[in-house]
Amino acid sequence: FSLCNSCLPLRSPFTKFGTHVFDAPKSASPTTIMVFVSVEAASKYPKPAAKLGYGTAGFRTKAELLDSTFYRMGMLAVLRSRAKGGLAVGLMVTASHNPEPDNGIKLVDSDGGMLAQSWEAYATAVANAPEAELSAELAKVVAAEGIGDSTKGLVLLGQDTRSHSARLSSLALEGVAVVSGVAKDCGLLTTPQLHHLVRLGNGAGQALIGPAEWNSEEGYYTMLWEAYAQLTSDAATKERGPLWVDCAFGIGAPQIEAMAARMGGALELRVANKPGEGELNLGCGAEHVQKGRVPPAGYEAPLADCRRACSVDGDADRIVFHYYTQQGAWKLLDGDKIAALCASFVRDELAVLGGLEGLTIAVVQTAYANGAASSYMRSLGLQARRRTPHRNRTAPVPATCRTAPRRTAPHHRPLPPAPRQPH
Repeated sequence: FSLCNSCLPLRSPFTKFGTHVFDAPKSASPTTIMVFVSVEAASKYPKPAAKLGYGTAGFRTKAELLDSTFYRMGMLAVLRSRAKGGLAVGLMVTASHNPEPDNGIKLVDSDGGMLAQSWEAYATAVANAPEAELSAELAKVVAAEGIGDSTKGLVLLGQDTRSHSARLSSLALEGVAVVSGVAKDCGLLTTPQLHHLVRLGNGAGQALIGPAEWNSEEGYYTMLWEAYAQLTSDAATKERGPLWVDCAFGIGAPQIEAMAARMGGALELRVANKPGEGELNLGCGAEHVQKGRVPPAGYEAPLADCRRACSVDGDADRIVFHYYTQQGAWKLLDGDKIAALCASFVRDELAVLGGLEGLTIAVVQTAYANGAASSYMRSLGLQARRRTPHRNRTAPVPATCRTAPRRTAPHHRPLPPAPRQPH
């Protein structure tokens, strides 16, 4: 396509500033409208000198460098929604397990999953475009995706508890408004909660998604609590005592407390490391515990009545479990060990059903998973699949896959030994 040297201030539901006149590619709809953002509007928040790249975690860097990125991602989110026929997409304001001075933003796709990989390049290009070229960069997205103006575009926005998240969120909302999108500010949320709201908002009532009553923050708690109650209906959960929960001084604390209040004491949660009690992710949280192989702040020694614990990160989308033995030794259950425990549990439960001798059970691991964990799961007759750095692509790890021998008392079996950790 080609841009003309002038623009017409045409009123359109697609943009509040106007449109560029252009020769659309033959594959584009004749009603496709090119987004126009004036240089003045684009220059309101100049881009940083350093180039930013959109990855699986979105954009992350020092908060003071992200004004233009948040502003522009508000615009891009509207385009993504329009490309999906007006389905809601999300913008999550968080730098997850990064230090508190950092912040970040990532798009949640209309299915509640990660942004389509093909759009990551658009995000990087839009974030790094010079102010005078931002309009043309957005126009490329419109032309390439054949985006029309039949829908306004809907964006759901969530944020974590960082001191700068509210201000940066307002810039994203401003970007949504520039291209006449509709925004819903959902306030403080964990990252999984925003993914949930996007997924249920677009698909509530459909098979494998969930009923309409789950389409809210309250519905998120209901979904988790009901699932837990069903899973543990015949287990003596109270006999194991409370679970101490390290919330990394972040958003997980108020959200987990809200869920605990609805559980009626079926699982006692001791929420610790709340916002305001320390610097986000410092000396605590899932990343600190897993990478350092050390207990978090507040759990440096066994608690008299609380030997089981878990840690989430700053936006509560990562978790590790840990505990103290009767001898006082601290033990970590990281993602590899949790996967091994879950896989062996599912294998044994399915074996009890019988008649599933030809069933294939696979466990998907990241490219960074401990090789010993893969070997252990293969020894159980499970197939291990390693996810490559290009997400959503899996490569099988050679393994024999067979159904486990039938067992009669799966609830009373000993836990499998933890996979060996690398030095």
